[in-house]
Amino acid sequence: MYIRRSLLLMILCGVLLVGTASWVVADQKSIDEISKELEVKAEELKKKVEAFFAFKPNIFRDIEWKTRIEDLEEMVVLSDTETDTFYKKRGETLTIEDLQLESKIYRFYNNQLLSITITARGEDNFEALKELAFREFDGDIQFDNSLPEWFWIDLIGGGVRLLRYEKSLEEATLYLLSTGLYQQKKKDLGRIVTPIEKRELSQAAKWSHVINWKGDGAKTTEPFVIQSKMWRIEWQNLGHILQVYLNRINGDFVSIPVNTSEKGKDVSYVYEKGEFYLTINAVGEWQIDIEEKVGEI
Repeated sequence: MYIRRSLLLMILCGVLLVGTASWVVADQKSIDEISKELEVKAEELKKKVEAFFAFKPNIFRDIEWKTRIEDLEEMVVLSDTETDTFYKKRGETLTIEDLQLESKIYRFYNNQLLSITITARGEDNFEALKELAFREFDGDIQFDNSLPEWFWIDLIGGGVRLLRYEKSLEEATLYLLSTGLYQQKKKDLGRIVTPIEKRELSQAAKWSHVINWKGDGAKTTEPFVIQSKMWRIEWQNLGHILQVYLNRINGDFVSIPVNTSEKGKDVSYVYEKGEFYLTINAVGEWQIDIEEKVGEI
């Protein structure tokens, strides 16, 4: 790495010197003036080269995209899906400077970090999270100036970041996704054949409508009761991002059955009964239907 840096600096400085010959004659500058200007330019160039080689694409505060689960300590499983596992970090401080976070959830696919979802409550915490995000990331994009939401695209690291604030809920969310790993996941799942027994189970089950919603952006739903051991969430994402958090009525987190940045529709299955509500974080329009299994298979 040191040799590459030195060689690159020598080449670039050589280009500067060669390109300076005609400029020296034309401007009739003294050797001392030219030397000082070259020293300044060389120092600026050196800093840029050093910054380039020192660059490490990261998700947030020095956590790199695709970090492996074994590289993080004190991780506690929150829930599992068929492909992903959700974790929190035991004893993690949820205070950053003046910012008080509500939660930080790590999602892993194939033992690699796929996404981080960070939430905070209240306008003061939102402003602190916004200030932190603008300090951490460069090149924000705001598609609609009337909406409090910003995007950042990490072309080198292969990731996307989204910050949004839902005023009605007083909830700020910073969502960070490894697009490279997400595309790999889609590719992998495209090669997986659904087991025969699972297909037969779905075909043989009879479903009863429970409740449905549609909206644009974030929403916290009213409670609903599930009496069956098996139920499903039929969802359609018409916008950019759709995340659905499943919680028990007492506030206990259960799982994240939907987490996508692709338009389309699908079904997520849940195998717990009780009284629940959904917290929906979305950019764009969405539809959700809840159905539970009735009868015997």
